[in-house]
Amino acid sequence: MSESEKIRLEKSFLAEEIMDHEIFSHLANAEKDRKLKKLLEKLADTEKRHADSWRGLLGEKRASGVRKPVLGNLKIVEYLAIRKFLGTAFVSKLLGMNESVTLTRYKQIISDMQLSQDERKRITEIIKDEEETEADLKKSVQEYEGTLNHIGSIVFGLNDGLVEILAAVAGLAVLANSPITVVVGGLIVGVSGTLSMAGGAYLSAKSHGLVEDSINPKNERGKDEEKPTPGSEAFYTGIFYLAGALVPVIPFIFGLQSYAGIAVSVVLVSLVLAIASVIIAIISSSSIKHRIFEMLAISLGAAFVTIILGSVVKLYFGITI
Repeated sequence: MSESEKIRLEKSFLAEEIMDHEIFSHLANAEKDRKLKKLLEKLADTEKRHADSWRGLLGEKRASGVRKPVLGNLKIVEYLAIRKFLGTAFVSKLLGMNESVTLTRYKQIISDMQLSQDERKRITEIIKDEEETEADLKKSVQEYEGTLNHIGSIVFGLNDGLVEILAAVAGLAVLANSPITVVVGGLIVGVSGTLSMAGGAYLSAKSHGLVEDSINPKNERGKDEEKPTPGSEAFYTGIFYLAGALVPVIPFIFGLQSYAGIAVSVVLVSLVLAIASVIIAIISSSSIKHRIFEMLAISLGAAFVTIILGSVVKLYFGITI
């Protein structure tokens, strides 16, 4: 690695540390939970110290022009929104994944770059701090794990609504003479699916609670985080299933028909599925690309099969609705 490449890499690390410091600082300022606020303030101070270390390595002249990324403020708003809508555990999980990536990069430069004794010492200290940060974030995830599981249930409900109703709408659109037929049919399937999903979520959560209580009675447990009730599980799973079910119907509400409506419906569902897939991938610590590909393949595959079936029925039996 040339000297210019080394300097460019060090500047990128400085910019990242500045960005991380601001993210943790803003999250700490917005946090009401005292324990979590204290942790975020500690992590913000750690990132500031890392930024100062990179400034020391670069020298004041080279470091003077380094700022947070151009879209840094947008990233801060994004993290604040994630914290607000998806909760503590999810944002801790996301930050932990970022720290893991940073750690890997730091360890790589230790092994690949020719460093002076002082440079190696400073970067080794940064790596140690980053490992502690990652451990703190993992602990935070564990403390709020019940909320994380709740988010998972909500997103799976959304996924089910998207996939199932897209398939139903795709089949109906091929046979229907009017977009209103597709809308009504899609909504009927969506409402019935909502009731089914909500009931299933309620029974599943209640059964899980009963089994957990029998294995580990409440009076034998420590002070646990309050977990979602069967009623709340049923409500949110049902609501988000219905929200997902509405997405494929939107093009037909606006008057599109047949394959044109299906095409727009597929695009809308794909966009929402991609977002939902990212959330599930972060929660499950799995590959984001793999999760998106898997979700899209399943949903689009189901839609394609129903389109073929609808086309065959229409062509060979002359059935329309």
